[in-house]
Amino acid sequence: MKPKLFINLFFILPVVLLLLLSPIAVPLQSEAGKATNVSNVLGRTVPLNIIWDDFESPNWNYNYQDHVCCHGFWIGTIGLGEPDRGDPELLKCIATPDGGKNGSTRALEIRTNEIDSDKVPYQEDLRTINFEKKLGRKLTRTDQPVVTVRVWLPPFDQWGDYYKFGFRQEFIRKNDFQYYQYYASIFFVYDKPRPFFIFRIHPNLEKKAIEILGGPIRKPGWWTLAIAFDEKGVDYYYARPGVDIPTEEDKIFDTRQLKAKEDTYDSSMDKVAYSFFSLMYPETGNASPQFVIDDYEVWVVKDK
Repeated sequence: MKPKLFINLFFILPVVLLLLLSPIAVPLQSEAGKATNVSNVLGRTVPLNIIWDDFESPNWNYNYQDHVCCHGFWIGTIGLGEPDRGDPELLKCIATPDGGKNGSTRALEIRTNEIDSDKVPYQEDLRTINFEKKLGRKLTRTDQPVVTVRVWLPPFDQWGDYYKFGFRQEFIRKNDFQYYQYYASIFFVYDKPRPFFIFRIHPNLEKKAIEILGGPIRKPGWWTLAIAFDEKGVDYYYARPGVDIPTEEDKIFDTRQLKAKEDTYDSSMDKVAYSFFSLMYPETGNASPQFVIDDYEVWVVKDK
């Protein structure tokens, strides 16, 4: 081979190879970009789908005899010790109310008739099973979990004179080699004629709950709520009208504000145990207003 031809091939061959491989290289690059194109919920990018529920299953139902839903994720509090409150007596999947999340066709109606003879007749709870049982591991502060849910509020003139509906988390704090239960809650409260938020932090069952008055609830319909924990175990509360996931601009409270006022308060989370919803309705014997929940989701910063 002549030296000149050899030199030309030396420069030409890499160009030819690049052209031949470009159809492969471009899809690979595209797939890599696709893999990182994930949702971002307050900085958390990994959905824990095993502890989600969008209520879309046509077979979704609740067994009141066993106090558990069909797939075992939602349970009542009967037989779980204190607080031993009843199940909401009216649980069923319905067509998603207008304005719900895009693609949602079904959501869960959650109501009570307050004629049950349980130990706490003015309150009913629906809760998830322990996350650890479902995940096979603890959900800790290193996960920085965010729990979100969409809630539909009925028109205020249907609420009666007084009502509370709460989205709540039980989390565990370790102190002096002992574990304490804490409860972080966002309540929708209607005290005729005022609808407003209350943030309720219950340090443990032996201490009185701390309630912080929030701002007004300006309209009924869909709201999206989130309770988040950071790597230090601090809890944050978010509420946004509509069905879009809250952003930092939608933060309405965090317990750092409380700790500044309460010297003895320290609720630094070690692990999140479960979520639950509380219906608090006066003993009227009538059915409560129609509340609806949809798209319960849990997000973390990384997958273990």
